[in-house]
Amino acid sequence: MALRLAAPIHVVAGWLFIAIWLTTLVHLLAGRNTPGLSGALLLGVLMAMALPRASRHIQILFGLITLATTAVILRSGNPETIVSSLASAAVIAAFLPTLIVIRVAVESSPTIPRIRERVSDMDRSERMAWMTSGAHMLGSILTLGYVSVQRPMLPRDLAPDEALRLAECGTRGLGLAVVWSPFFVAMAVASQLVPGVPAWQMITIGLGLAAIGGLVAHLMFNRSLSFTGLIRALRRLLPTVPPTLILVGSVAACSSITGWSGLQSVVLMVPLLCIGFLLWQAPRRIGEALRRIVEGSGRMGDELLIMTGSMVFAGSIAGAQLPDEFRQILLGLVEWPGLLILAEVATIVVLGAIGVHPMITASMLIPATILLEAPIATPILAQIVVLAWALNSTTSAWTLPVVVTSSVFGLPLRTLVLGRNIAFIIVFGPLACTALALLNRLIA
Repeated sequence: MALRLAAPIHVVAGWLFIAIWLTTLVHLLAGRNTPGLSGALLLGVLMAMALPRASRHIQILFGLITLATTAVILRSGNPETIVSSLASAAVIAAFLPTLIVIRVAVESSPTIPRIRERVSDMDRSERMAWMTSGAHMLGSILTLGYVSVQRPMLPRDLAPDEALRLAECGTRGLGLAVVWSPFFVAMAVASQLVPGVPAWQMITIGLGLAAIGGLVAHLMFNRSLSFTGLIRALRRLLPTVPPTLILVGSVAACSSITGWSGLQSVVLMVPLLCIGFLLWQAPRRIGEALRRIVEGSGRMGDELLIMTGSMVFAGSIAGAQLPDEFRQILLGLVEWPGLLILAEVATIVVLGAIGVHPMITASMLIPATILLEAPIATPILAQIVVLAWALNSTTSAWTLPVVVTSSVFGLPLRTLVLGRNIAFIIVFGPLACTALALLNRLIA
């Protein structure tokens, strides 16, 4: 079979991503939080390359964000925020290649075929538990790649109703991983919007919310699962536990020791660990692995545009006066932090359902909440972003987890969007917000 070559522009873009990662790494080790002007310039070039090749939806969203940012800057008379915001966004651009590095490393692991061999003897309820838990564990490090690993392990010819239920389990499990895993863009964005929150705090709070969500999902959808069946399903996932603990533990330790954010710690630790694993596991294929990392990074233009645009928009809002109407709405809720938490999560989720990326809404709400000095602790404020993002990624037709999972399972997109996960987020969302409100009362 002929080798498929990447388009030259993808290769160039991929090397620009790597250059941003190296620049960010050098600045972090030198004690600087962002890569400064050099990172901003590299990011500007990369965006100029990505925009003409972006999907139409992303081009429209990026155009709207740019117009909104321009309006805010003209109102505030503070154009220098553009460069500083681009420098901050460069850290997220450095994060994107780590997603490809993780995927390449996992696909090189010998444990994946071993798991595949042990799935066929489970009953339906056990398969649902295995799919949810597997999407959660694998998704916490592989993100969207979980479905490419798990679907081939299932029977080839699934009944349509079981295929739908398993797809729902997959997006639900992945959504609960978004709540705590530092390897998702959600936590990277939260770390930038709410600087100074240690990774271990976000991971710990997120794991608590994920446990609540897992219990809710079990009670709603899989009560027939016996304890023995649950153990059987989980045992088939044991090989994924050590690498997950190593990656998550290294990020949390790095953040605690250095004082860096979770995003900065991921940018340093994950590529080093994964490349070390590749050198140990498949040293003869390291050249091929590096080629895949460069090419895969070069195809992340959509993600780059929406994240960078949102970060610059957030920076412009942070340096501007809020419109009086918007300010009054938030001021009316400032005295009720529990209601404010619920309102912000609900706003991000509802707008996400109609196509407004969670990053855009969060980039407007979170800086405004900080500006008004709402009595919400910074770890809780960061968790608002992550929780809302997770809920949105479970149900919205505009999100990649729903689109990719429906495609891999061969399901019409509307069946997964309008499935049982809507009921799940309606129950889990308010419960999670209540838990955050109670925790805020303790630590604010």
